[in-house]
Amino acid sequence: RNIMSTFPTALIPEFAQYLHSFHSVDNEIFLRLQQSAKQHHVPEIWISPDEARALQWIINATQTKRVLEIGTLIGYSAMMMAYALPEDGKLITLEKESRFADIAQSFWNEAKLTKKIQVLVGSATETFQNIFETESSFDFVFIDADKKNYHLYFEYALQITRPHGIIALDNAFAFGQINQSQTDDISVKYIQECNKKIINDKRVFSVLLPVGDGLLLCTK
Repeated sequence: RNIMSTFPTALIPEFAQYLHSFHSVDNEIFLRLQQSAKQHHVPEIWISPDEARALQWIINATQTKRVLEIGTLIGYSAMMMAYALPEDGKLITLEKESRFADIAQSFWNEAKLTKKIQVLVGSATETFQNIFETESSFDFVFIDADKKNYHLYFEYALQITRPHGIIALDNAFAFGQINQSQTDDISVKYIQECNKKIINDKRVFSVLLPVGDGLLLCTK
């Protein structure tokens, strides 16, 4: 893909560059995290700085205390959301690959966020069973994992999110390819189908925002 999710995909290049500079991340820990990701050949698919700021704004504005994230990768989005949580806040993040979770954990330790963040390693379809059995409801659920199971994660999120809580789905613009009707990219097709399903779902009130690579927000 020519356009990565670390850069806004909905804007003309000049506006995207302005937004990128306006919300640039100069956090030393994050810069080292980026370097580590390259060394370990981690794909550059974490959220963009403007989307990270948007998630922080939502958490702050709604006084969110409990966050569930599906898809940790190197831990950038979890780290940014945890920064916005109050001292007694909690973020649980689900990651399939233990090597990604290990990278993320080392940087959360450095950022002194370990009291706020807990990572569960394994297939989300399996770790969710543990969530249902051991956790109460969440204020905010952020979905940024394999696109094939987005619809399934959304259904799980509906069950675990409190009334009027927020569910957010990343990559709603499918890496800048959401308008490609004849695409052969199966991930793009999955997102196209998921967007249509959720926007028409009467169980939630939804809005699709041109933030990052598209942020689909839903409230129960």
